[in-house]
Amino acid sequence: MNEQKFEIQKSLEIANSIIKLASREGWSEEELAKAVNLLHSELEKTINSITISNVLHPKGDSSNIEPSGISESPNN
Repeated sequence: MNEQKFEIQKSLEIANSIIKLASREGWSEEELAKAVNLLHSELEKTINSITISNVLHPKGDSSNIEPSGISESPNN
């Protein structure tokens, strides 16, 4: 769960940096929108991953998730 919080925090920090950079460099609305859309896409992937992890492991234990995304019991 801490890794998930870290990913969200990292995304928020990136968003803040994008806004500061855009302001400092005078980005157009179109340039800022593209950057925000890319960040939104990445954040949405992170949130979906967290949701899937929470469904598969309601207590927050994601240690048994295989790279394919399929959970296997350690007793098999």
